[in-house]
This record gives sequence, C-alpha cells and structure tokens, in this order.
Amino acid sequence: MKKLLLLVLTFSLTFLTGCTQDIYIEPNAISIVYENARYEGDNFIIDVYITNGYDSDRYVEYMEFDIYSDEEKDLYIAGAGFDILTTIPSFDYIMVELEFEKEFVFTNESAFKQSNYKLDNVVLYFYIEE
Repeated sequence: MKKLLLLVLTFSLTFLTGCTQDIYIEPNAISIVYENARYEGDNFIIDVYITNGYDSDRYVEYMEFDIYSDEEKDLYIAGAGFDILTTIPSFDYIMVELEFEKEFVFTNESAFKQSNYKLDNVVLYFYIEE
C-alpha cells in the first residue's frame, strides 16, 4: 500500500554550499539536501539529493516540492510534483536536478530580486509517495 508521508526539511542553502562531496543522510528517514537554486529564463531550477537513511533499499515513486523564500513562507517561489521512479539504496542518495517550468513558478526572478530574500536561503518543503 502506498502511503503519503509529510516531511518538512528546512536547511539553509548557505550551509550546504559545496557539500556535494559529503551528503548528510538522516537516519531512519527519506530526506533531502538541496543546493544551487537558480532562475534560468522563466524556469526555476534546484539540485536535490534524495537520501535514504533506512536499513533497506526504498523505492520512491513520486515527490511534490514547494519552495518558499523563508520559513515563514512569505514568497511562494515554485511548486510541482515529479515522478522519481527510482530505488534508493540503503544509506545512499540520488541527485536530481528539478526544473520548475514557467507555469509552476509563482515568483519570477524580477520580483524575487526586488524582495529582501536571497536564493541561498530558500526553504524547500517536500511530500513523498513511496
């Protein structure tokens, strides 16, 4: 039976910059680490490492992601669901580059630049279906 787990993770991208060589895997959880948030034209892109901290391999079918400017959710930047369709080995991770196309970007680059927020500090919330 599939179950939908609500998992919220709020890491600062500043802390994660350059961490691709040493990804933290949270024990007993499917979790994420993310970095390199950026706008490319009308799209929003972010690199996400989906980690498996369980003692067994885990199949991840689908994930939804919502990106906000900060923990108070002042600006909703982007949100969409993605088919992952991958088994993540125990105590390992996969890297995916998420590209939110224009219709899923709710704060464009111009509006974001006018705010007091920085891309290094965005907060990514996710929902997972195993």
